[in-house]
Amino acid sequence: MGKSEEERPDTYLLPPEDVVADDYINALVALGRYDLFDVSRINNFKDLTTEFTAAGEELKKVVLTSGKIHDIYDEEGNIYGGLYIMEKSIKGVEIKATLYNEEEIIDIRKTNVAKKHEQILWLMLPTNGDFSNMTCGGLEQNPLTGKVTRYFPSIEPGNPRVQQGFAGVLLNGLKDVLSIARLPSVLHPDLRRI
Repeated sequence: MGKSEEERPDTYLLPPEDVVADDYINALVALGRYDLFDVSRINNFKDLTTEFTAAGEELKKVVLTSGKIHDIYDEEGNIYGGLYIMEKSIKGVEIKATLYNEEEIIDIRKTNVAKKHEQILWLMLPTNGDFSNMTCGGLEQNPLTGKVTRYFPSIEPGNPRVQQGFAGVLLNGLKDVLSIARLPSVLHPDLRRI
């Protein structure tokens, strides 16, 4: 198999053993299907959770496979956790997806680097599909007016505007993450089984 885990450069960081190439490719395909999703189908919180329950889990597989692990240290310098982060800057816009494993949350941010990291999009999404257990939320900036709109679907479960707005932010966040996800051909050689 070649180099040991300690000798591999960061670009060859392996995801957990339960995520394999087939899972990664299937996750990319599943998330790509949301590209044609019509948010007008979402009228309440139940519609939102029904349509997007699997999105967090699929997104988790993509971040685990495309991202790099960053250790979290306590005051004594001991590792007590880790984050998987995938990020890329494209034409002055930074896209970053962070997986907080312990909390089962994915945080997606899109910022304008030229404007002191002004947030264009922010999304907090559960990876376990349980939207009711957390205050998931999102914000998006209108590129024409600069107005920022915030959406918290669990706070206003019966408001279609909030549910559809959050679904729109979620779909845009998924597109952003897919735009920076690594293709299977550039993954670690151990993951290239196809």
